[in-house]
Amino acid sequence: MNLRSLGLLCIAGLSAATMPAETPPLSPVLVPVEAELLAHMQVRALKPGGVLFARVAIDWTGPGCVLRRGATLEAKVVAVTPHSSASSSSEVALSFARAQCGRSDMEPFALVLAAVAAPDDADSGSVSTDLPMIFGGNTGPSAPGSGLLRSSLAEVDPMLVNLHRFPMVANLRAGDVLGIKGVTLSVGTGPENSSVLKRNGRDLELFQHTRFLLVPTSATSAKAQPADQPQPAPASAGTSGLIARPAPSTSDKPAEEDVDTCIPPACSIVSPAGEDKADNGALASIQIGMLGYAPRLQTEMEAPDQDETLAYLSPTELLVAFNPHRLVPRYGAVAAGSTVRVIRAALVDVPSLKVVRTVDWRLPDMKQYLWALARHRVLVHVGNELRVYGPGLKVEARIALAGPLAFVRPSPDGKIVAVGVVKERHTAELHARLRESLGQEPDEDVEVLVLNESFETIATAMSTSDRLPPTLLNEGQVKLLVQSPQPGQAEKHYRLQLRTWDNLSRSLGRFTSNCTPDVSSLAPDLMLLVTCDKTNQAREYRVMRADGKLVLRGHSMLKELGHAASGDEESKAFAVRVFQADEPVMPGEVFRGANLQSAQFGVYRSADGKHLFSARVSDPAASYGGYAMAPGGGQLAVLTRDRIALYAMPLN
Repeated sequence: MNLRSLGLLCIAGLSAATMPAETPPLSPVLVPVEAELLAHMQVRALKPGGVLFARVAIDWTGPGCVLRRGATLEAKVVAVTPHSSASSSSEVALSFARAQCGRSDMEPFALVLAAVAAPDDADSGSVSTDLPMIFGGNTGPSAPGSGLLRSSLAEVDPMLVNLHRFPMVANLRAGDVLGIKGVTLSVGTGPENSSVLKRNGRDLELFQHTRFLLVPTSATSAKAQPADQPQPAPASAGTSGLIARPAPSTSDKPAEEDVDTCIPPACSIVSPAGEDKADNGALASIQIGMLGYAPRLQTEMEAPDQDETLAYLSPTELLVAFNPHRLVPRYGAVAAGSTVRVIRAALVDVPSLKVVRTVDWRLPDMKQYLWALARHRVLVHVGNELRVYGPGLKVEARIALAGPLAFVRPSPDGKIVAVGVVKERHTAELHARLRESLGQEPDEDVEVLVLNESFETIATAMSTSDRLPPTLLNEGQVKLLVQSPQPGQAEKHYRLQLRTWDNLSRSLGRFTSNCTPDVSSLAPDLMLLVTCDKTNQAREYRVMRADGKLVLRGHSMLKELGHAASGDEESKAFAVRVFQADEPVMPGEVFRGANLQSAQFGVYRSADGKHLFSARVSDPAASYGGYAMAPGGGQLAVLTRDRIALYAMPLN
């Protein structure tokens, strides 16, 4: 039974329950609105006049309103009664009176809550962004990007994957509550045409993602649709989900060209032999304090920050990028896309230990801004574009962005790059209200661009910002699938699945974790999986090949955090970095850069995990990308609080 027929049953029941006998029945073609609750609702925390927010799960078009997938619905708390000695039951009356009808702001549109269903509590499916796959033609690993592009699930539109749809059940009637024991729903019986949720014997609560069915209060009296209101094309299962890439707005200003902030020899820095203290056998070190490098050690963070990063542009060229914490002038409200920080990039000639070029990049966010690419290149987010830099810090390509950057994820061989661009759903006022109500940034639409090695767009699809960015291997996409915990269990069950570019699926393993796993890829063709132990929350890490076979596994104490790994295609080796703090840090807890006492590095052979080299650095920079391996191996660069330490690695 499809959802349209379920909607007709729901509407028929609602008509009988809420309309006078002389009122004509609603149109038989009207389909109910499917939505999900955005935040956990506890009746004791509610007050009359307060508001709750829900999100539309699928495009809906009806009399007087067009609701796009992801549109916001606003429910007013008309009345609330907590459970107490004076009341054996708890109740809340909700009136849905405002919605995003085809626009980014809210407007009056009355809906009646007609049915409720519990959130999914079995297999929640993929929690990572789905990419289009490649079919037909030459789809082997030697030619990714060729072939016909389609959705990763050919029978399902990617825009509908993993949404919290209302369950398909037979004989659905208005007032039904599915999967929530002890809760009843009285449709349209409360004040202001509200529906009343009730629970006997205890306080009522609804969990995040509780699913709703709603219908317009009166289809016959709904306001007419404005003639100039654009009508979205209805979503349909079985379509490819690929859309045309929108061009950047004509109002988007191009990012500024790189400008040298100092020219050698004025900015050249030489480390005289024996002048600098070397950590645990460092070959040499490079002082960069005179360039403005001064980490803020007391800044609170939940994970290593994205202010500093290292990358090799050739065996003899090391790029160091950092935030010199310059004041960025702001006057009044900060407009979207405005500069929020400036990153200074310095190119170091390793043999001479001299800085040969320095430029400043203006960034509109606080996220990761640099990603290593194959063939000694990096991809950098500057202003409203992505730039590809090669040896000499020369710009090789520029990619315009039609919105804020959500993520960048390259495959280890650099032949496929996934780029996410945020498409704002809300006005600034509504965004602020949602952020205050939810206690976090509200979910947004994300357009996903799939680029080939020439940085040409070969496919696009849509996702949402509450899904994890994709993880790419040379063979395809690694998907993280989650299953909710059983009653009485804290940890969730996860599994990794590889969906190859020619749409073949392969299971890579199952595991449990008390925290959301972190999955990333690295050269030559490996992935790093970081999880939390179910007994004491300590981190565990695994380095795996594309076939799921384990290369390396490690268990950490609670004082160890910030696990990261990077690899090198030429030497077929990879390095694992783990920070050591001065006291235990639980996952999600706040720490400061000053709490990091040291960083342990281990270098291993990718073929069999054989240990090749170790180093321990005191007072490391509290950054995610504060280390790099030279092409061909042989050298490891590590950023500390006052310098770059260089280590020679005898990989043979």
